Amino acid sequence: MSKTTIPTGGITADAVNATLIADDAINSEHYTDGSIDTAHVADSQITTAKIGTLTQIVFNATQSASANANTLDDYEEGTFTPDITDGTNAMSINVANGYYTKIGNRVNCNGAVGSSGLGSASGAISLRNLPFTSSSSTNSFAGGSCVYGDGLNITASMNINLRVETGAAYAMFALWDGTAGTSNMTAAEWSADGQIRFYLSYMV
Repeated sequence: MSKTTIPTGGITADAVNATLIADDAINSEHYTDGSIDTAHVADSQITTAKIGTLTQIVFNATQSASANANTLDDYEEGTFTPDITDGTNAMSINVANGYYTKIGNRVNCNGAVGSSGLGSASGAISLRNLPFTSSSSTNSFAGGSCVYGDGLNITASMNINLRVETGAAYAMFALWDGTAGTSNMTAAEWSADGQIRFYLSYMV
Protein backbone atom coordinates (compact mmCIF):
# COMPACT_ATOMS: atom_id res chain seq x y z
CA MET A 1 0.00 0.00 0.00
CA SER A 2 1.39 3.34 -0.96
CA LYS A 3 1.66 6.05 1.64
CA THR A 4 0.11 9.43 1.22
CA THR A 5 1.44 12.47 2.98
CA ILE A 6 -1.29 14.61 4.41
CA PRO A 7 -0.32 18.26 4.69
CA THR A 8 -0.98 19.83 8.06
CA GLY A 9 -3.44 22.19 6.42
CA GLY A 10 -5.59 19.19 5.52
CA ILE A 11 -6.19 18.17 9.15
CA THR A 12 -8.87 20.07 10.99
CA ALA A 13 -8.37 21.21 14.55
CA ASP A 14 -8.90 18.43 17.11
CA ALA A 15 -9.38 15.82 14.35
CA VAL A 16 -6.57 13.68 15.79
CA ASN A 17 -7.33 12.57 19.32
CA ALA A 18 -6.01 9.92 21.68
CA THR A 19 -8.14 7.13 20.14
CA LEU A 20 -6.45 7.62 16.75
CA ILE A 21 -2.89 7.47 18.08
CA ALA A 22 -1.36 4.04 18.59
CA ASP A 23 0.25 3.22 21.91
CA ASP A 24 3.85 4.43 22.13
CA ALA A 25 3.59 6.08 18.71
CA ILE A 26 4.68 9.45 20.07
CA ASN A 27 7.96 9.61 21.98
CA SER A 28 10.42 12.29 23.04
CA GLU A 29 11.76 12.89 19.52
CA HIS A 30 8.33 14.16 18.45
CA TYR A 31 8.26 16.90 21.08
CA THR A 32 9.86 20.25 20.48
CA ASP A 33 11.58 22.04 23.35
CA GLY A 34 9.08 23.83 25.53
CA SER A 35 6.03 22.20 23.88
CA ILE A 36 4.88 20.64 27.16
CA ASP A 37 4.06 23.18 29.85
CA THR A 38 2.31 22.92 33.21
CA ALA A 39 -1.10 23.37 31.56
CA HIS A 40 -0.59 20.03 29.77
CA VAL A 41 0.42 18.08 32.87
CA ALA A 42 -2.46 16.67 34.89
CA ASP A 43 -2.45 17.08 38.65
CA SER A 44 -0.42 14.48 40.56
CA GLN A 45 0.98 12.91 37.36
CA ILE A 46 4.65 13.59 38.13
CA THR A 47 5.61 11.56 41.19
CA THR A 48 8.88 10.73 42.92
CA ALA A 49 8.95 7.49 40.93
CA LYS A 50 9.06 9.54 37.71
CA ILE A 51 11.71 11.91 39.01
CA GLY A 52 14.01 9.28 40.47
CA THR A 53 16.56 9.87 43.20
CA LEU A 54 17.65 13.48 43.53
CA THR A 55 21.43 13.48 44.05
CA GLN A 56 22.43 17.08 43.28
CA ILE A 57 21.02 20.59 43.06
CA VAL A 58 23.07 23.04 40.99
CA PHE A 59 22.70 26.76 41.70
CA ASN A 60 23.72 29.56 39.35
CA ALA A 61 27.27 30.86 39.74
CA THR A 62 25.74 34.29 40.44
CA GLN A 63 23.07 34.36 43.12
CA SER A 64 19.54 35.23 42.02
CA ALA A 65 18.40 36.75 45.30
CA SER A 66 14.84 36.12 46.44
CA ALA A 67 12.78 38.27 48.79
CA ASN A 68 10.86 35.17 49.89
CA ALA A 69 12.06 34.13 53.34
CA ASN A 70 11.27 30.48 52.55
CA THR A 71 13.27 30.30 49.31
CA LEU A 72 16.80 28.87 49.19
CA ASP A 73 18.43 30.95 46.45
CA ASP A 74 22.13 30.16 46.77
CA TYR A 75 24.67 27.52 47.79
CA GLU A 76 28.41 27.74 47.32
CA GLU A 77 31.58 26.14 48.68
CA GLY A 78 35.05 27.54 48.25
CA THR A 79 38.34 28.73 49.72
CA PHE A 80 39.80 32.08 50.67
CA THR A 81 43.17 33.41 51.83
CA PRO A 82 42.93 35.02 55.27
CA ASP A 83 45.28 37.85 56.21
CA ILE A 84 45.93 39.86 59.38
CA THR A 85 46.40 43.64 59.35
CA ASP A 86 45.99 46.66 61.58
CA GLY A 87 43.77 48.13 58.88
CA THR A 88 46.75 49.49 56.95
CA ASN A 89 49.80 47.33 57.55
CA ALA A 90 49.80 43.59 57.00
CA MET A 91 51.77 41.06 58.99
CA SER A 92 54.11 38.57 57.34
CA ILE A 93 51.80 35.58 56.92
CA ASN A 94 53.12 32.04 56.55
CA VAL A 95 49.87 30.10 57.17
CA ALA A 96 46.72 31.17 55.32
CA ASN A 97 44.04 28.53 54.83
CA GLY A 98 40.37 29.48 54.66
CA TYR A 99 37.28 27.46 53.71
CA TYR A 100 33.67 28.57 53.45
CA THR A 101 30.16 27.33 52.77
CA LYS A 102 27.49 29.86 51.78
CA ILE A 103 23.86 28.78 52.22
CA GLY A 104 21.39 31.46 51.21
CA ASN A 105 22.45 34.64 53.04
CA ARG A 106 24.57 32.82 55.65
CA VAL A 107 28.34 32.29 55.31
CA ASN A 108 30.17 29.80 57.53
CA CYS A 109 33.97 29.95 57.54
CA ASN A 110 36.80 28.07 59.16
CA GLY A 111 40.53 28.04 58.70
CA ALA A 112 43.98 28.74 60.07
CA VAL A 113 46.22 31.78 59.90
CA GLY A 114 49.72 32.32 61.26
CA SER A 115 52.54 34.84 61.00
CA SER A 116 56.31 34.84 60.79
CA GLY A 117 56.61 38.53 61.69
CA LEU A 118 54.54 41.57 62.62
CA GLY A 119 55.88 43.76 59.83
CA SER A 120 54.70 47.32 60.50
CA ALA A 121 51.41 46.21 62.05
CA SER A 122 50.52 47.82 65.38
CA GLY A 123 47.37 48.61 67.31
CA ALA A 124 44.07 46.74 66.84
CA ILE A 125 44.24 43.88 64.37
CA SER A 126 41.64 42.16 62.18
CA LEU A 127 41.19 39.03 60.08
CA ARG A 128 40.92 40.20 56.47
CA ASN A 129 39.93 38.82 53.05
CA LEU A 130 36.71 37.12 54.13
CA PRO A 131 35.01 35.54 51.09
CA PHE A 132 31.95 37.84 51.10
CA THR A 133 31.08 41.32 52.34
CA SER A 134 28.80 41.13 55.36
CA SER A 135 25.32 42.61 55.53
CA SER A 136 25.14 46.31 56.34
CA SER A 137 22.07 45.73 58.52
CA THR A 138 22.51 46.74 62.14
CA ASN A 139 20.67 43.54 63.07
CA SER A 140 23.21 41.24 61.41
CA PHE A 141 25.14 40.37 64.57
CA ALA A 142 27.89 37.95 63.60
CA GLY A 143 31.21 36.61 64.67
CA GLY A 144 33.13 33.57 65.77
CA SER A 145 35.91 32.30 67.92
CA CYS A 146 39.42 30.91 67.92
CA VAL A 147 39.39 27.18 68.58
CA TYR A 148 43.19 26.92 68.90
CA GLY A 149 46.05 29.33 69.46
CA ASP A 150 49.83 29.13 69.66
CA GLY A 151 52.66 31.63 70.16
CA LEU A 152 50.30 34.40 71.29
CA ASN A 153 51.33 37.09 73.79
CA ILE A 154 48.23 36.90 76.00
CA THR A 155 47.49 35.63 79.48
CA ALA A 156 45.95 32.25 80.21
CA SER A 157 42.66 33.82 81.32
CA MET A 158 41.98 35.53 77.98
CA ASN A 159 39.69 34.24 75.24
CA ILE A 160 40.00 35.34 71.61
CA ASN A 161 36.81 36.09 69.71
CA LEU A 162 36.09 37.45 66.23
CA ARG A 163 33.58 40.23 65.53
CA VAL A 164 32.49 40.59 61.89
CA GLU A 165 31.92 44.26 61.13
CA THR A 166 28.75 45.28 59.25
CA GLY A 167 29.16 45.97 55.53
CA ALA A 168 32.72 44.68 55.56
CA ALA A 169 34.85 41.68 54.60
CA TYR A 170 36.85 41.49 57.80
CA ALA A 171 36.49 40.55 61.46
CA MET A 172 38.08 42.33 64.42
CA PHE A 173 40.01 40.28 66.96
CA ALA A 174 38.63 40.79 70.46
CA LEU A 175 40.05 39.66 73.81
CA TRP A 176 37.91 38.88 76.81
CA ASP A 177 38.66 37.99 80.38
CA GLY A 178 36.60 38.04 83.55
CA THR A 179 38.43 41.04 85.03
CA ALA A 180 39.13 43.47 82.17
CA GLY A 181 36.13 42.58 80.02
CA THR A 182 36.42 42.97 76.23
CA SER A 183 39.12 44.84 74.31
CA ASN A 184 40.48 44.85 70.77
CA MET A 185 43.47 42.57 70.32
CA THR A 186 46.66 44.35 69.27
CA ALA A 187 49.56 43.26 67.09
CA ALA A 188 51.82 43.09 70.16
CA GLU A 189 49.36 40.69 71.83
CA TRP A 190 49.39 38.54 68.69
CA SER A 191 53.23 38.31 68.63
CA ALA A 192 55.52 37.68 65.67
CA ASP A 193 54.93 33.92 65.44
CA GLY A 194 51.28 33.77 66.49
CA GLN A 195 48.93 31.24 64.97
CA ILE A 196 45.23 30.41 65.37
CA ARG A 197 42.50 28.21 64.01
CA PHE A 198 39.15 29.95 63.73
CA TYR A 199 35.47 29.53 62.99
CA LEU A 200 32.97 32.29 62.21
CA SER A 201 29.50 32.78 60.75
CA TYR A 202 27.87 35.90 59.31
CA MET A 203 25.08 37.22 57.08
CA VAL A 204 25.52 38.80 53.66
